[in-house]
Amino acid sequence: MARVTLSLLLLLSMILSMAAGATDFIKASCSATRYPALCVQSLSVYADEIQKSPQKLAKAALSVSLTRARSAKAFVSNMTKIKGLKSREYQAMKDCVDEMDDTVDQLSQSVSEMGHLNKDFMWHISNVQTWAAHR
Repeated sequence: MARVTLSLLLLLSMILSMAAGATDFIKASCSATRYPALCVQSLSVYADEIQKSPQKLAKAALSVSLTRARSAKAFVSNMTKIKGLKSREYQAMKDCVDEMDDTVDQLSQSVSEMGHLNKDFMWHISNVQTWAAHR
């Protein structure tokens, strides 16, 4: 029984140290971003999946960005339905929704492209950089 308990404690310790290492990796990676605290907050929940993989970190970051962009687009889209909007206000919000739609499309393409990284890595990364950096 003591041996099983010791084995479980060792396994738990290894899992916790891997998660801590992944969190440190995420913090270090996020330190180069414009909003490091938001980056860490958004990606830390994926630490177990990301571990210390730059590819998994990039895919998680793109996925989080896509989710947030879709949410923002839906919010602004709902604002266009407010009664009493002046024509210029409506058009400005519609233009914003159109831009956000382009952002969602390009982030979707980027997430999809990340799924093909095993083949012709640099070409796919170049595509992701083009689509993600455009926004």
